[in-house]
Amino acid sequence: MGLQLDRDADHRRRHLLAPAVNRAPIEKKVVAATGGSAAGVALAGLVLWLLDTYVFTATPVPDAVTFAVVTLLPVGLTLAAGWAARHTPREDPPPLPGTARRSNVRRVVDRVDVAPPPDLPDRP
Repeated sequence: MGLQLDRDADHRRRHLLAPAVNRAPIEKKVVAATGGSAAGVALAGLVLWLLDTYVFTATPVPDAVTFAVVTLLPVGLTLAAGWAARHTPREDPPPLPGTARRSNVRRVVDRVDVAPPPDLPDRP
């Protein structure tokens, strides 16, 4: 039992001290949508407080209004932020070995003979 715990601790230590893997940068649209989601949640809380303080003074905020604010506001801001963010440019990946290039595909398609449909007999 003690040997297994030492082995697990050693594995965790090596994993934490390993060099970082070279990863691709996070796309701008993902970062913007994440920020829009966080802003939407914070804004939903503010809107609910304003509704409770100034609109529904005698009664609590109805559940339907709370549900609409909590669900639609973060979703709307996430969508708007992701849509408005610029696209992250990236290079086309190199072709896989053994795959046809586009020019070769066009040549093959040009060589295919397409017969016209057969004449159908006239119906009486």
